[in-house]
Amino acid sequence: MVRLEIITPDGPFVDQEVEMVILPGSEGDFGVMEGHMPLTAGLRGGSIVLFSATMSPQQWYVLSGGIADIVGTHCRVLCEHIVALDATDAMDVSPMLQPHLADARASKPYVA
Repeated sequence: MVRLEIITPDGPFVDQEVEMVILPGSEGDFGVMEGHMPLTAGLRGGSIVLFSATMSPQQWYVLSGGIADIVGTHCRVLCEHIVALDATDAMDVSPMLQPHLADARASKPYVA
């Protein structure tokens, strides 16, 4: 399992154990599982997908970009704007997230 922390300027947004998380890296999406090599990576705007122990997607988030720091079994994401995909009203979403929201809703690429 990987301890995922997503932190915004307002404080912690997510702090939970996941089997895998898919992040929107600046050079393409990448997955983080237990045993991932240490890495600090830039994140572009896009979707974060959290997977449960059965490897089924359990939560989707949309962020405007940020930085991921992966060390051991810990993955920390620092970002300015993030929202849970299924809990959004498009009118209430930050303008920084608007370009990524429709694409994320249309694709939900990791549905089993």
